[in-house]
Amino acid sequence: MKEVIKLKKKLLSLLLAFLMVFGMLPETALANVGGQAYDFVDMPNNWSTTSLIKAVDNGLLKGYADGGKSLINADAPLKRAEMAAVINRAFGAVKTAVLDGITDVPSTAWYASDMGKALIMGTFMKDTTMRPESNITRQEAFVVLARAFKISSDSLEYKALEDYLDKADIAAWAKKDLNAMVEAGYVQGSGSKLNPNANISRAEFATVLDNLVKQYIDIPGEITDVSASGNVLIRVPGVTLKNLTIKGDLIIADGVGEGDVTLDNVKVEGRTVVRGNHSIIILRAESALKEGIITGYASKIIVDNGATVDKIIISGSDVKVEGNGTVKDVDVKEDGDNASITTPNTKIETAKGAKGVTAAGGAPVPGGTNVMNNNVGTWIVITGSLGGKESSPTAIVSAINIATDVDVTAGVENDAMVKVTLTTVTTGADIYYTLDGSIPTVSSTKYTVPFSVDTDNVEGETVTIKAIGVKPGYTNSAVAEQEIVFKATPTEFAGGDGTLENPYKVVNAEQLDNVRNHLDKYFIQTENIDLAAYLAEGGDGYNEGKGWEPIGVFVSGDTGNPFTGSYNGNSKTISNLNINRQDKDYVGLFEYIKGGYIYNISLSDIDVKGKDVVGGLVGYQMGGKIADCSVSGSINATGSRVGGLIGYSYEVGEVIGCYSTASVEGFNDVGGLIGYNYSRIEKCYATGNVKGNSSTTGGLIASNYGVITDCYATGSVYGLYDEVGGLVGLNAYSGAQIINSFATGQVTGGGSNIGGLVGENKGSAIVDKCYATGQVTGGTKVGGLIGETIEGATTTNSYWDTETSGQATSAGGTGYSTSAMIMETNSVPIYVDWDFVNTWAIDTNPRSYPYLEWQGDVNIPYPLRVQLTIAEPTVTKERQYDGTTVVQVTAGELIGVVAGNDVSVNATANFNDKEIGTNKTITVIYTLSGSDANKYTAPVSWTTNDGVITKKALGFSGLSYKTVKEYDGTTAVTLLTLPTLSGVVEGENVDVDVDINYDTALAGINKRITTIITISGEHSGNYFKPINHYRDDCEIVAAAAPTPGNGGVITTESITDTTLTLNWTKASDNYTTEANLKYYVYQSDSNNIDTVQNAEANGILLNDRGTLDINTYDVNSLNAGTTYYFNVIVSDETGYKAAYTTINKAWKSSAVDLISIAGQTDNSPGGGTGETADIAATWQVNVDNAKATLALADIAVADGATFRLFADMNYTTEIEGEGTLALSVGDTTVYIRVDAEDTTTVKFFEVTIKRSIPAQSGSPEFTVGTPATYGTTLTVGPGTLTTTTRLWYWWYRSIDEVYDASYDSVAYGVSTMTYKPVEADIGKYLIVIVVTPDASGSAILVTDAPVAKAAGPAFTTEYEGTFPVEATSINLTRLGVSTGNLEAAVAIDGTNYADYVPLVVDGDGKATITGLTGVTASTKVKVRVKETSTHKAGADKEITVAEQVIIPIGPMADLLDAYSGSGFGFIGVLYTTGGSIYYNQVDTTGTWGTESLIGTGTEGRMAIDSTGNPHVAYTTGGKIGYRMYNGSYWTDETLIVSNNEGSCSKPDIAVDNNRYAHITYTDTQGYHVGKDENKDDIMYANNTSGSFIKHDIFDGWYDYPSGSNYYYDLYNWGSQISLDSNGDYYIIGKNQSRYGANDTMTYSVKVKSVLGSGSTEGNKTDYYGTYDLSSSGSKVIALYNHSGHKTAELTIDGANITFANINVLPGGTVSSVATDGIVRVVGGEILGKLQTFYNGTAMVYDDTVKIGSKISVVNVGGNFYAIYTGSDEIIKMIEILTP
Repeated sequence: MKEVIKLKKKLLSLLLAFLMVFGMLPETALANVGGQAYDFVDMPNNWSTTSLIKAVDNGLLKGYADGGKSLINADAPLKRAEMAAVINRAFGAVKTAVLDGITDVPSTAWYASDMGKALIMGTFMKDTTMRPESNITRQEAFVVLARAFKISSDSLEYKALEDYLDKADIAAWAKKDLNAMVEAGYVQGSGSKLNPNANISRAEFATVLDNLVKQYIDIPGEITDVSASGNVLIRVPGVTLKNLTIKGDLIIADGVGEGDVTLDNVKVEGRTVVRGNHSIIILRAESALKEGIITGYASKIIVDNGATVDKIIISGSDVKVEGNGTVKDVDVKEDGDNASITTPNTKIETAKGAKGVTAAGGAPVPGGTNVMNNNVGTWIVITGSLGGKESSPTAIVSAINIATDVDVTAGVENDAMVKVTLTTVTTGADIYYTLDGSIPTVSSTKYTVPFSVDTDNVEGETVTIKAIGVKPGYTNSAVAEQEIVFKATPTEFAGGDGTLENPYKVVNAEQLDNVRNHLDKYFIQTENIDLAAYLAEGGDGYNEGKGWEPIGVFVSGDTGNPFTGSYNGNSKTISNLNINRQDKDYVGLFEYIKGGYIYNISLSDIDVKGKDVVGGLVGYQMGGKIADCSVSGSINATGSRVGGLIGYSYEVGEVIGCYSTASVEGFNDVGGLIGYNYSRIEKCYATGNVKGNSSTTGGLIASNYGVITDCYATGSVYGLYDEVGGLVGLNAYSGAQIINSFATGQVTGGGSNIGGLVGENKGSAIVDKCYATGQVTGGTKVGGLIGETIEGATTTNSYWDTETSGQATSAGGTGYSTSAMIMETNSVPIYVDWDFVNTWAIDTNPRSYPYLEWQGDVNIPYPLRVQLTIAEPTVTKERQYDGTTVVQVTAGELIGVVAGNDVSVNATANFNDKEIGTNKTITVIYTLSGSDANKYTAPVSWTTNDGVITKKALGFSGLSYKTVKEYDGTTAVTLLTLPTLSGVVEGENVDVDVDINYDTALAGINKRITTIITISGEHSGNYFKPINHYRDDCEIVAAAAPTPGNGGVITTESITDTTLTLNWTKASDNYTTEANLKYYVYQSDSNNIDTVQNAEANGILLNDRGTLDINTYDVNSLNAGTTYYFNVIVSDETGYKAAYTTINKAWKSSAVDLISIAGQTDNSPGGGTGETADIAATWQVNVDNAKATLALADIAVADGATFRLFADMNYTTEIEGEGTLALSVGDTTVYIRVDAEDTTTVKFFEVTIKRSIPAQSGSPEFTVGTPATYGTTLTVGPGTLTTTTRLWYWWYRSIDEVYDASYDSVAYGVSTMTYKPVEADIGKYLIVIVVTPDASGSAILVTDAPVAKAAGPAFTTEYEGTFPVEATSINLTRLGVSTGNLEAAVAIDGTNYADYVPLVVDGDGKATITGLTGVTASTKVKVRVKETSTHKAGADKEITVAEQVIIPIGPMADLLDAYSGSGFGFIGVLYTTGGSIYYNQVDTTGTWGTESLIGTGTEGRMAIDSTGNPHVAYTTGGKIGYRMYNGSYWTDETLIVSNNEGSCSKPDIAVDNNRYAHITYTDTQGYHVGKDENKDDIMYANNTSGSFIKHDIFDGWYDYPSGSNYYYDLYNWGSQISLDSNGDYYIIGKNQSRYGANDTMTYSVKVKSVLGSGSTEGNKTDYYGTYDLSSSGSKVIALYNHSGHKTAELTIDGANITFANINVLPGGTVSSVATDGIVRVVGGEILGKLQTFYNGTAMVYDDTVKIGSKISVVNVGGNFYAIYTGSDEIIKMIEILTP
C-alpha cells in the first residue's frame, strides 16, 4: 500500500513541478460560452489537447464567444474568477455566499455566483476585494488546490520550504498550504525554485485537474467500474459504488449536498474526503477505508457491521459517525464542534478547542482528551498526566463536561444570565469548581445543582470556570475549563454587534421588529420567520388589527427617520406579513429607506393594505440598493404609487435581481413591481395581475423616470383610464430608458394611451430592443407596442406581435406576425442589433419569443398554438432505387381547423435511407401554410414499416467492335469502344465491362457475336445490369501469308565504315492493307536467317517489335573485317508472316584517324583535309617538360591502319625502328602519314608538339596579419616556392577552403602581396593563387580560418537601472545619446543571464526592458555595443539594479495641490473626496500625519509659509474660502465674495515671508468697466492689512459698439500666482480678445505683477493655456501652452515682463512646475502614465495616473518629487530621478 501511495504522490509532484516552471512549457502555451470540445476553433493540437477536451467534456472548462466563434483561449492566463468557476464545477458546488462588503464583484457579473460559491467552499477567502479579473499566480492556484482537496500539514515551521532559493518570494498567507503541498510530495519545483508569483494558463490548469481527478461521477445510480488508477470525484447524490477498488483518493464533493453516497464492498486505498454539507455516506459490509476526512457541515458516515475504517478526521461541525462497524480512530479537530461518535470501541481524540463532542449515550468528550467509546460509557485511555501510557478503565475519573444554556463561543451580552451544568460519566464522582480561574481542589465549591453566572452588567468581564472530578480510589480527572466573556451587546438580537464584520442576527419576529431601533446598523437573518402568530390577535405585533408597523418613519421635508443600514436576508423567507393600514401613507415591511441596502430576502404570502406609497417590501425608497428580493401575495391601496415590491423609488437607487408574483391593486401609479420609479431597475420581473382604478398602470412599473434594463412582465394589466402598458404605464423624460425588456400580459385600458409595452412614451424617453405580445384593448391611442409617443421620445429596434396583440399599429416599433416574431422564417429583418450571445436567447424547438439570457428556463414566452390531427395519408410504398429517400405521398384530411381559418397542410415522406431493401420505414412529416397557420401546430408525423426499394434497371449505348476478321483460330473480337451506361444516379460509381466473342473460331459468314455485359463499382448493387447483346451478320475470313514485293529482293546503299542502308519493295496481303503490314529486320554473322523460322531463331532483330509500312532501314555499328547477313520478315494483322531473300556484305575499314601522340590528342584541330601532303591536317599536342624525345611507340592510329613518321614537311626523312626525334622546349613539328586497312585510303598530318616549361612547387606563406580579421591587412610572401621570379598574386574569397575558378577575385597583380579584408570577406576564407610565366602551375595559400569580425568597442558609460514595484521591467538611464546599437542581458537572480535583447534608447539616453518577472535588488544587467556586420559585440558593463523609490500615499481621493515644506522635510497635500476638501502632510519616507477637514468643495490650492504652516484657498458655495494652520489649530474660514453678487472660483495662493496670503481667483462679476456685458475677471486679494483687500488684475468684457461689430476681452480659464524673494507677486492667465471692427480674435498668455506686465505673441489659433508658476529666489518660472507646452523665466525690463529662456516640452499633458533656481521640473501625463521633464528631458514612468487629475511637483531638500492620483484613485508620491 505504501508503494502505491508513493507512486501517486510522485506522479502528481512531477506534474506540479512541470507547472511551477513556466519556461518548461511551450510558449504557445473559463467561463461564459459552453460547448463540446470540437466547437472551439482554436483548440490546440499539443501537450494540452487531451486535458482540455476532458475539461470541456466534464463541464469544467467553457470558453468565450468572439464574432460567432467559440474560443477556448488555451494559452491565456487563468483569471481568479475562472479558477473559482472551474473548481466549483469540478466539485459540483451549488450554494453561494452573500457578497456584501465586496467592492469588486458586481452582482451582474457572470462570476458573481461563482465567487460566492468559492467562499462557501472555502477555496477563496472573503475580503473587500477579491480581484476576480486578475491573473491567478501559481502560489494562489496551489493554495486553492490545497483547500479544495484538503491537503494540510501540522508543521508550523515551514521546513519543507527551507531548501528553495525563492522561499522569500512566497507570501505569508500561502506558506502554510504551499508547505503542506511540498511536504506531501505534491510540489517539488525546479532548479531549487518554486516560482510562486508566475501566472498559470488555462491549458496548464486543465492539465492539473486532469491529473488530480481521473474520473468524475455525475450520474446517479450504481457504478461497478472506475478508472484503473487515480482519484475519483463524486459530485451528485444517489451514487452507489459496488465491488471495486479505488487506487487513489475518493472525493465526496460539495455537489452531493444533502444526498447520500453508498460504498458496497469498496476498498479505498487513498483518502476519502467528504466535503458536502449534510451528506450521508453509507459503508456496507466488506467496505474498507484507510483514512476518512470529513469537512462538510452536519455530514454523517454510517459504518455497517463488517465495514472498517482505520481513521476518521473530523474538521466540520455537527458530524455524526454511526453504525456497528469498525472505526478504529476518530480525530476531532478544533472545527469539529458537536461531533457525535457512537460506533463501538472507537478511540476518540479531541483537539483542545473542540466543543460539544459526544460519545455513546451522549457522554461528553471535552476538548484535549483521548477516550475509548465502547457503547457503554466513555473511558479515558490516555491523558497527559499518565505520560502517554494506558491504564485501567477504572483508574481515572472521566473528564468534566461544562455545559451552558446559551452559546458562549463568541461571548454573551453584558446583562446575560448564563446557566452552567457540570457532569461526569464516572458514577459516584464529586465535582469541585472555581469561578476565578484558580485550580480547583476538594476545598473549592462542590457542585450540587446547576448554577448561574452573571457580571452585573460589567462590560468586557470574563468569568473562567474550572472544574475537577474526584472519587476515592480514582485518580482525579483533568481540569476542565470554560471562559465566558460578557460584552456590551443589545439583547434584541440573537448575536452580533451591528457592524459590517459582525452584523446583528435576526432569527424571529420579535428581533425583526427590533430592527427599527437600530436603523443604521447591519443585520443578517439566519432563520426563516413566520409572522402569522406575531401579527395575529394576541400577538405582540397585532396593533389593534393594523398588523405590522412598517420600519422607519417618513416625515415630509425629509426630517423623518429612515432605514440607512444593511439588511441581509441570507436567502431566508419572511412569511405572512400582514399590514392593514388603509388610512396610512408609506406602507411596507420597511416604510422608508434612504441609502440603505436590503438584499437576499423573500416575502411570501403577504397581505399589505395602505393608502399612498405602498409596497410589499418598501413603501418609499430614497437611493440605496435593493437586490435579490421577491414578494408573493397581494398588495392593495386606496391611493397612488403602489407596487408589488416598492411603492415609490425616488432619487437614483438600484433595484437588481428582484421579482414579484403578487397581485397589485391601487388608484393611480400602480405597478406590478414598483409604482413610481426614478431608480435603475435591472434583471427584475413581475408576473402578478395589476389593476389600477384610475390612470397610469404598468405590468412592471407604473410611472418610470429611471433606467429599466433586462426586465419583463407577464401578468395581465388593467387600468380604468389612461396610460396603461404591459410593462410601463408612463415612460417620461430624458432619464427614462427601457432597454432589452418585454411584456406578454394582456393589457386593458378604459381611456387613451394604451400599449402592449408602454402606454405613453414622452419627452426624450427611450425604448430600445423591446417587444410585446399581449392582447391590447382600449379606448383611443391604442398600440401593439406603444400607445402614444410625444415630445421627442424615441422607440428603436422594438417590435410587437400583430396577431396576438390584435393591433396592427403602434406609436413606435414594428409589428410582425407570430411566425416572424418567433423566427420561424428569416424573411424579415427582425431583432436588429439585439445581442443573442450575452443578453437574449430564443428557443427553436419548440419555438419561443426571445427571452433574457439570465431567465434560464423560467417563464419562457412560448406562443399558444392549437395541435391539429389528420387522416391517414396515401403513400406509394414501393418504387425503384433513385438515390434518394423521397416517397410519393398525398396528405389526408386535416382535422381541428377552426372554420374560416386559412390553413393548409403539406406532407413530405421519406424512407429511413436510400438503400434497396424490404420492410423499410417510411415517415410522413406535416407542415402548415396559410395566413392562419401560425395559430396551429402541425399534426404529428406518421410512419409505416412496409416500404420497399427495388433495384433499378440500366441501359447502355456506344458499344462498337469489328464484325469481320481473318481467321486466327480464336473467337476473340476486336473491341473498338466500351458501352456507356444510362440510368445511373448522378454522383454514383458504377463501372461497366464486356466479354465479346464469336460463337465459334471457324471461318464463315453470318456468324454471331455475343456481348455479355457486367457492372461493378461501389454502387453497382443498387442496379440490374443491362441485358446481353447479339449480332448475327459477322464474318471470319480464311487466312493467307503476305507476299514480299519484287520477289523478295533486298538491296544496299550508303555504305560507310560502320553503316549501310537496306532497301526492299513492300509486300501485299489478301486481308491486311499495305499500311498495316509490319516489317522485321534481322542481322546475323552467318547465313542462317533465310526463313521466318530461322530468322526468328538465329537472327538479331534490329527494329524491336517491328515497324509498320516501311521499305528501307539504316544499319549501324558495323565492324570492319566482318561479313554480315541481312533479311526482312513481313507480317499481316492475323499473324501470318513471309521472308524476303537473304543478302550478305563483307567489310574492311577505311579509317585513317590519328588517335594520339605521346598520349595526347589534338587540342587545336585545323588545317587541310589530309588527302595529300600539301593539304595535310594539322594537329597540336602539349607534353610535359620531361618529354624530350618522340618515338614511334608514342603514336597511335585507327584500328587496321598503319603509319610512318617523318621529320620534314616533304615526308622524306622518315624515323624508323628504334629511332626517335628530339623535342625542344616550346614547339617541335613532326609529319605523319596514315594508311587505312583497305590499302586505298591515305591521310597526311602535320603535328606541332609543345613541350612545357618546368612545374612550380613549394608553397607561399602569410607573413603579416593573421589570423585574418576585418580591416587588418594581410601580407603574403614566396615562402618555399621553387620559382620566385615574376610572381603574380590573385586573391579570392571562398565559402570553404577549396579553390574554385568561378570565385570572384578581390585583388591581383605583380605587387599585390597585401590585402585588407572588407565586409564581404567576413565568414569566408581568403585564397591566394600565386603564378609566374617562368613555371607551370600555380601555388595556393588559404587562410587558416574564415575572416573574422573585428573586435567591437567596449561599453564604458556609467549608466543606472531601476525597477518598479511590480518587478516586471527595468528602466535604464544615462545610456548616452546616439546609442541605437546597444543590447542588454538580464540575470534575475544576479547570476544566470538570459539572452541579450536590443535596447531602444530614446533621445534622453533611456531605455526600458519589459516582459520580466520577479526583478529584485539582486538582479543584474549587462549592456554592450551590439554585434554589427563587421564588428563583434563589445565588452559589456554590468550593474546591479535598484528598486525605483515609490512612496505610497494613502488617501483615496483626487489630488488638488501639493506644496513643499522643504525646510521641514515634508510635503503638504490638498485633496478632495466626497465633496469635501482635506489637508494632510507626508514626509519622504511615506509617513503621514493627521488628516484635516478644510471645508466643502472640489477645487483649491495651497502654499506653505516660512514656519512650515499650510495656507489653503478653495472654492465653496461660489465664494473663495481661506484657512491657515497657525501652529496649534486651523483658523476659521474666511470668505472672499464676489464684488457684484457674482460667483468666485479657480483660486491659486502664494504666501510671503511674513506669512501673508496672496490669492488670485476668477470673479464672474468682479469689476464693471462700462461695456455692454461683463465677463469673468481675474482678481487678486491679500491680507497684509489683516483682512483681504481685492484688486482687479484682468478685466473681462464684451461690447457691441455699432452694427454687427463686436469687441471683447475674455479671461475665462483661471489664473496662477507666485511670489519672488522680494514678495512681489506674478499672475498669469490665458486671454482671448478682439479689439477692432476688422480685427480677428487673438489668443495669448498674459502676465501681470506689481512690477509690470507682459504677454506672449498673440495668434488667432487657440493653442494657449496656463498651468502653474513656481519661484526660487528672484527667479519665477511659468508653465504654459503656446504652440506646445513650455516653461519660461519671467524677466523684467523696466515695466515690461518677458518670457525668456524658454524650454519646449514635447508630448503628453502638463500640470505643474517646480524650480530650485537652476533646475526646472515639470509633472504631467502621457498615454495614462506619469511623465516628468527634468530641464526639458522627458522621463516616462510605469505608474498609471488618473486621467485629468492634478500632478504636482515639489522640491524637498534638493530632491524633486511627483505627487499624483493613481488610476486606482489613490494618491501616490514618487521621487523624480535625475536623467
